[in-house]
Amino acid sequence: MFCEGRSIEEIQERFGVQRSTVLSHLVHCHDAGYALDPARIYALSALEPALRQPVLRRLAASTDLLLSPLFEEFGGLIPYEELHILRLYLRCRRAQDEAAGFEPRTPYAA
Repeated sequence: MFCEGRSIEEIQERFGVQRSTVLSHLVHCHDAGYALDPARIYALSALEPALRQPVLRRLAASTDLLLSPLFEEFGGLIPYEELHILRLYLRCRRAQDEAAGFEPRTPYAA
């Protein structure tokens, strides 16, 4: 549904699930080979840019993309949901271009 243009909120309402459940399913979809638009994933982040950019830099520099060490590194200031979103964004970008960095190509207008 997300690939068809539905919003996270529409999917939540349709299935009566939490946002985190939809995000988890998006990760599974990506892992199964579905192409997710990185700009739409990036737009899901509510984290302020001053915090988002350092997290993306750190994720981009990591080879394992584990979230617990990153959560601790940022002193617990970044919610796990945000870490999941940003990791998925980076994985989607890398699926399009293996050398992709952490900056979005173009902002997505929801």
